[in-house]
Parts: sequence; C-alpha cells; structure tokens
Amino acid sequence: MKKLFISIVIVLMAIDIHAQKEFTIEGDVKALKEGTIINLFLMDGNAGRMIASDTIGVDGKFIFKTNIEDKNIVKYSIIGIGEELPPMSLDLYGAAGKKISVTGNDELIYTWKVNSDIEQQKDRAKFIENSLAEWKEVQKLYIKASKKGLEQEERKKILKSIDSLESKIDENYIVLMKTMNRSEIWLEELSKLSRKASYLGKAFPFREDIINLYESLDKEQKKSLIGLKIEANLFPPKVVEVGDIAQDADLFDLNGEKHHLSDMRGKYILMDFWSSGCGPCIMAIPEMGEISELYKDKLEVVSLSIDRMKSWKDASAQHKMTWHNWNEMKEDGGIYAHYGVRGIPFYVIISPEGKIISKWTGYGKGLLKMKMKRWIVDTPSKVAQKSSADNIVIMDVKSENDSTKVILRVYQAPNFWVKISSDTHIKLQDGTTLKIKGADKIKLDEEHFFRDEFSEDYSLYFDKLPEGCKQFDFIESEGWVIKDVTL
Repeated sequence: MKKLFISIVIVLMAIDIHAQKEFTIEGDVKALKEGTIINLFLMDGNAGRMIASDTIGVDGKFIFKTNIEDKNIVKYSIIGIGEELPPMSLDLYGAAGKKISVTGNDELIYTWKVNSDIEQQKDRAKFIENSLAEWKEVQKLYIKASKKGLEQEERKKILKSIDSLESKIDENYIVLMKTMNRSEIWLEELSKLSRKASYLGKAFPFREDIINLYESLDKEQKKSLIGLKIEANLFPPKVVEVGDIAQDADLFDLNGEKHHLSDMRGKYILMDFWSSGCGPCIMAIPEMGEISELYKDKLEVVSLSIDRMKSWKDASAQHKMTWHNWNEMKEDGGIYAHYGVRGIPFYVIISPEGKIISKWTGYGKGLLKMKMKRWIVDTPSKVAQKSSADNIVIMDVKSENDSTKVILRVYQAPNFWVKISSDTHIKLQDGTTLKIKGADKIKLDEEHFFRDEFSEDYSLYFDKLPEGCKQFDFIESEGWVIKDVTL
C-alpha cells in the first residue's frame, strides 16, 4: 500500500512538473473559414522558426501547446495563411505553466485580443489599443492590395494610404511612449521607430521626437544591445564604401574564439551577412560551399550571422558550414551598421590589401560564382571607367578604319539576360554623340540569355572618334552608363 502511494505521488509530481513547463495558446476566431491554417513561430531576436501549425475547425478554434524549459519569457508569433488574411502576424508572449487565449471576430489577426497576465503582453496591448482603428484599416488595405488582378496604379494608391496611416500610428505611439515606463516592449517600439528614422532619413517627420525618447533612457538601457541598435539608427556610423579599408570588429565563432578580418590580409574575402530566418540566405549556402572550395587558395569566405546564439547555433548545426561562421553578437548593430546593410543576404568582397571592391544585396542561383569571376578570376580592364553597374566593363577601345570598336564584357548568371539598345551611344566631352552602328555576338534591342558561362564579350561599333579624343561616356539609353572612359 505504501509503495502504491509513493508511485501515485511520483506520477502526480511528474504531471505537475510537465504542466509547469507547458505553455498553452487557445484561439477562438469564428470569423475565419474552416480549414484556415494558423502557424506558430518561435521568435529569437531577428529570427523566427515555425514550430507548430493548426487548422481552424468548424467551431473557429485552434490550440497550441509548447514546453518552455526555463523561467524566461519567450516570444512567439502566429500568422494565418490565406488571401483573406493580412500579411501580418500577432506577437504573443509565453511563460512556463501559463495559458493565454486569443479571440477575434474578424480576419484582422494583428489586432486580435489576447487575454494574458504576462506583462509584455499587457504592454503590447497598450500600443495596439492606442491605434486600434488605424491598425484595423491598415490590415484591410493590405488585404485589398494583395488581391490578384489589381491594377498597378490602384495598388500604389492603396500603399500610399497605408503609409499615411502608419505615419499617424507613429505619431500616436510617440505621444503614448512619453507617458509609459521604459519597459522591454517600449524599447522594442523605440527600436522600430529608430529604424524608420534611419531608412527614411529626412522623409521621417518624427526624428527629433525619437531622439528625445532615446535621451530619456538611463545609462544601462543605452548600453544594452537594443540601446546600441537604437543609437546606431539615430546616429549612424560612417558607412564604408567601395575603395575604403574594410571595417573590422571582434567576431566570434561558435566556441567563443575571437577573430578579425584583418588576420586574412593577403587573400580575398567574401563576407556574407545572413540570418536563419532569411530564405535567400539559406538558398545561398550550397553555392557558398562550392566557391569556398573552388577558390580556397585565394579566397576566405566569412558568414556573419545576425542571429542570437540559440538560433545561430541551431542553424549552423543544420546547414553544416565548412567555412568561417562568425557572429559579432550585436544583431543588426555594430559591423552591420558600419557596412550600411539594409537587407540580407548582403555581400562584401574585400581585396587582399583589405579594401572593399564590391558590395550588394540579394541572391540568385549562380550570382556568387558570377561575382567571383568578375572580381577574383578575370584580369581587370586597363581602361579607366566609372560604371553604374559593376557587372558591365569596357575591356578595350580600338580604332578600325572608319569605326571605333568598343569591347564590352558583361557578367551575368545563367538564365539571366542582357539587352543592348539601338539607341546606345558615345557622348564626347563637348556634347557630340556617336551612335552605335552594329554589334558582334548580340542583336541590338533583343534579350540575350546567358546559358553556361558567367561572362561574354561583345564588340560594338560606333563612328570613329575624333583625333586626339582621350575620354568619353558610354550610354546604354535603357539602363546603364559607363562614365569617364579614359583611353
């Protein structure tokens, strides 16, 4: 009998321990169609990972249960899938042993009501309720803007209305924030506003208000990670550009060992800013591996994660990076700000002498291999020039009888195309123009697709340059310009 009693106690203790770790989200949103999918994301700084999915039943309900191992507050996000839903998510905050409920009588997920006693959720509700009417209208407009078949001009009008509403929300938030405690959620909202101030520049009308709110923080808050990010947005550091010495920093590997870019002088460096929540960043990983192996004698590949430790560690284990995989542990502050990163993936090529020779945003299959050929493999042109596109280079200029022959090299990834307009011309310093007369290997005004190679040379023919001409501009009227071509 005594053994049975002890067994029952142990079982009850196990059930209680499990219940203490479990966090439950119960949803009741009858306005959504039966079968609508709701996804749950676990958030970690800038990164989010989908951990569960549920389908709205005939009763309009959904439920999520997840374990929380420690006493910290954990951030989640839910988003619905469907054309009738806005492309916005609902932030939720969880803790071990807690249960919250989500209710909504419309499809506007961002403003669904959350019943919770967690302080972060209460603070979030203050912001949403402060501009509830505006947020509802924003969501309706986003749904309208995403409808298939909508005319482009109509979509532009809708997006302009959204911008106007969001500006009003910013103004409302600033008034509210002057009266609130400087909590975690308050700091997050200030960070969002500071990011807008950084991106929009003079077009952002509340910059001085945001600076005043920042100045109201105490020293500890200003020195925190989010405080440093806000400072970088409001008082941005000098951004290093092509031709500058590369910005360095203390960069850490997964074992906590410190590294520096300057330790790699003598080799080219391809630097890759990435996050586990960035689809194109993950798509680029196989090609990163290929080029790190292909050019290992002359190139060091450095991936710089902007994730927090857990997300970075999990993603690194999943994707098996064989090259340098580092993190400054400052998210989108620090070196990220010094390079002027606005979106990821973001890439920088650094010369063996430590100077920046190219930087760009975005990835498509073959793009990295094309960039390697452009900057690391090929011999640079001997003709001085300033091109508006770094994948187009004048390799040589020759006089031939009554013509001027311009040898143009175009770099492109397979399945992409280039087109040269029949209005392409040379412009001399005195304003005289020499029109294109013909071309080899490419037809004017027609799209020319790249198949297997990453570069092609075309010979373009113009009227003969005047005697003694040493400089001109090359102008492709539908796109790019190469200025100050110096012979």
